[in-house]
Amino acid sequence: MRVEGLEKALKNLEDEANYIALEDPKAADDFSL
Repeated sequence: MRVEGLEKALKNLEDEANYIALEDPKAADDFSL
């Protein structure tokens, strides 16, 4: 079974963590998987 959109969702999470890291690297570490 393939979960549609999983790759895009993971990319979005990575992008969000990178954005958070611009302001608060510690928070990005806590946010990311």
